[in-house]
Amino acid sequence: MYSLVLTLPAVLIAITFHEFAHAFAADRLGDDTPRLQNRLNLNPISHIDPVGFVLLLFAGFGWGKPVQINPRNFDRKYSMEAGEAIVAFAGPLMNFLLAIICTLVYVGMYKFAYEFISTSQVRWHYLYFDSDILQ
Repeated sequence: MYSLVLTLPAVLIAITFHEFAHAFAADRLGDDTPRLQNRLNLNPISHIDPVGFVLLLFAGFGWGKPVQINPRNFDRKYSMEAGEAIVAFAGPLMNFLLAIICTLVYVGMYKFAYEFISTSQVRWHYLYFDSDILQ
């Protein structure tokens, strides 16, 4: 249960951005269906499927609400099949980009915050245990 509480925010962010990417790609290709269904936002409530979310909590797997598209609304810059492929690829691509961004943030925190935390702990230890001020 504790691990679920720790991973739930990350999963909600991943599902939200994944579904938003599908909606954004369809919108950029000329389909207004995601816009009319209010799916062009980063609000997790509009991207979470209730059944998928409950299964995520209790079974460990789940899914988001699929973005509905109408390929006939795509502009004819690309064929309908190519447009559908672009929209389908947008979600996994967003997951990959999120993974890269989070990895860079993690590495940056590890590299720069580790020195700050370790020196702060040394100061903390010196101030409270080795200092003659408190004795």
